Amino acid sequence: MEKKGSNFNVSSKLHKVECGLYCLDGVHVHIIGHDSLETAQLVVILLHGSPGNSKFFKDDWLQFEKHKIYGIAIDMPGYGLSNKVAKLPSHSSNNLDKNGPVDIVNKVMTAFCLPKVSIFGFDWGGGIALSMAEQFPSKVASVVVFHGMTNADKFRLKCKPTLLWVKSDQFHPIKVCLMMILSSIFELISKLFNTQL
Repeated sequence: MEKKGSNFNVSSKLHKVECGLYCLDGVHVHIIGHDSLETAQLVVILLHGSPGNSKFFKDDWLQFEKHKIYGIAIDMPGYGLSNKVAKLPSHSSNNLDKNGPVDIVNKVMTAFCLPKVSIFGFDWGGGIALSMAEQFPSKVASVVVFHGMTNADKFRLKCKPTLLWVKSDQFHPIKVCLMMILSSIFELISKLFNTQL
């Protein structure tokens, strides 16, 4: 994460619904973990799978708080609390569509005044994370992909990716795997940035 000056402000387009919940053009954004963007050690955008929503990350709050990670979990249009917005097609070939998933991530980054972030993506979110890292390398510090779904033959990533995969017959229960893996992810990210979380 690049440190911001003391004049940090979120965009006026970002409407605060309640503590930890924002809305941007009908897309709901949940904040989990550390409660201050200015004092966070790391900012991570969290991208859910399909079907799914940001509730996938709700059990990770304590780990995020412990490591001073400011997690920004986006409910993609048509999913979770963003259900009043037209549902996005959840195929990775649509990631770069106008107003598609990558545009949504860019809009959220702009609204939170974030020039560069780490991105964690699960399933469909993993494909979005990879598309974001390939198309906008200057905006992505690192990318962690868990069971990423993508149709791309190869990516030309300019950041260090961490790909997490389990055998297809062990796909569920993901929640058990994810909690054990998240601690390892944070250690990997901290090593990438040579910082102690």
